Amino acid sequence: SFWCKAKETATEGKKQVLYEEGSSRRGLNMYLEQDNLLIGAWNTAGGSSGDDGTWLSTDGISSNQWHHVALVLEGDRQTDQSALRGYLDGEEFDAGKVSQLWRRAGGIGIGGVNGSTRFQDGLTANSSHGLAGTVDDLKVFNDTLNTDNIQTLANING
Repeated sequence: SFWCKAKETATEGKKQVLYEEGSSRRGLNMYLEQDNLLIGAWNTAGGSSGDDGTWLSTDGISSNQWHHVALVLEGDRQTDQSALRGYLDGEEFDAGKVSQLWRRAGGIGIGGVNGSTRFQDGLTANSSHGLAGTVDDLKVFNDTLNTDNIQTLANING
């Protein structure tokens, strides 16, 4: 989970990566495309669940406004219909089918791509697509958070 503020969301054709980890073969990311927030996870490499990816999407991201974003991944070896859940400003906006995030190469990128990542439209990116704005108060948890936990995090700095 984290807070983010984009200086400008109406950037035609530009994706602004908020967080990503892994690579274009296996990974997850959260990024803005205009006023839409997209959260994705994929495992395309052999020997894993072999899914091409699931992306959750919601609109309502405003320029120069703080938003709380959270991703919950509660996957296992097999894909599950609601293993990936996305939250914006404390409210769950969608859930999707994915498995666990399998062993992967690549680092973590905060506010940009560190290595490579994959987008919903099938394109991959290396070093471009950075956020024009701020990411703050990033937290990674080793336990699965529920909606009450996410709402508490979203209201801390509200």
